[in-house]
Amino acid sequence: MKRALYHGTSADNLQSILKHGLLCAHGGRLWTASRSALYFWSPDELTKQGECDAEFSNERAKQCAVESAQFALSIAKDCRVLVVKVEIDEADVGIDDSCPNMECSGAVEVSRDVKRGEIKEAWISADLSPIKCYFQAMTLDREFSAVQLSPLEEKIARAIQKAEIYLEDIDDLIDLHPLDLSTRRRLIA
Repeated sequence: MKRALYHGTSADNLQSILKHGLLCAHGGRLWTASRSALYFWSPDELTKQGECDAEFSNERAKQCAVESAQFALSIAKDCRVLVVKVEIDEADVGIDDSCPNMECSGAVEVSRDVKRGEIKEAWISADLSPIKCYFQAMTLDREFSAVQLSPLEEKIARAIQKAEIYLEDIDDLIDLHPLDLSTRRRLIA
């Protein structure tokens, strides 16, 4: 049986994903706790954990992937959110126990590369580089191995961290547009 799962990242990875699929990280991981696995949001797990009703589980998993991608934007050159929906064999999906309580959050992991043909849908946002400092602020005081801010970036991120900016305000700025996976061009909604 196949399971639908959602993954969020930055558009830095777009060309590689379109060509090869999703590849397990072997070094250069964003999170300190990450292993050589791919991390996804599962609509089924979100429903099981009481995060949402089954009717809204796909949309909630997609939103969780958007929020995960925002961390990747803190170090991205191409500062656009990329979300992909994949269909994976149930046997290849494991619980995400990389951090405390992740198994209760709706997150799962896959310990193999995801083939290009397993990617069923993809969405991309507009350029979010004007608010990159917000994404950098999200990484402060957390365990990220790949985030190294310059002194100025850290100073700006600390100021943003102290400001009253809420995730919902940022989420309202992120509009996703479908990607046509057959032609590799963004569809205009």
